[in-house]
Amino acid sequence: MLRSTTAYATTRSNHNMSILVRPTVPSKSSSGKKRLGKFDEARLLTDLANMRDDGVWNFRKRWDLYAGRSNDVLIRCRDELQLLWRQAASLIDSEWRMTEYQERLFDVWHEQPSGASLEETICEDWLTQEKGGLHVDWTPKMKGIRPDATSLPKVLAWACLMHAEHLAVCRNLECPAPYFIASRKDQRYCSQECAWPAKRAAKLKWWHENRAKDAQERKTAQKKRPAGKGR
Repeated sequence: MLRSTTAYATTRSNHNMSILVRPTVPSKSSSGKKRLGKFDEARLLTDLANMRDDGVWNFRKRWDLYAGRSNDVLIRCRDELQLLWRQAASLIDSEWRMTEYQERLFDVWHEQPSGASLEETICEDWLTQEKGGLHVDWTPKMKGIRPDATSLPKVLAWACLMHAEHLAVCRNLECPAPYFIASRKDQRYCSQECAWPAKRAAKLKWWHENRAKDAQERKTAQKKRPAGKGR
């Protein structure tokens, strides 16, 4: 259940200092030695948000860092992430069917007196779910806080802050994976394939409207033509 919250600020004090730093994850090189690899937080967000109830096994297989977490925990995190995502995209509406858990979360947030946003409330709750999970980098070139890649709740809070301005939901209701990171703020569809039906409908509408207009103009012109002209 969500707790009451205080503001969680992210700031940039100058060009080489950020409070948000991308984590690294242990991986193996071709020689078998462990090395630090890049962490694809955008892929994690979209994989989890688009995870179906029967797709938990596939998520664990792709993200073995979280293989030890139960189905219930992963589905709960997904529900929280989807709720945050749709609120950030201003797409919590009657067309979206919430789970029972999402409805409870939304009601608790709506009734709390703190005035915090839903996104802030969910992120604050993620930050308090597990002890530790945060690291400080303090070097001449970078000073900031980064999450432990194995702490899923803290990674989710960090990743949502990193991509807050580009959390988008595909407007194609048939899209199998509607949650995506947009490349621009006004992007409505996750791909050209999803955008095509809407583009086709718009073109047909334009064609019908203009064809009808042209036909009416020709009909009006014929009525105004003097009798016998053109014979």
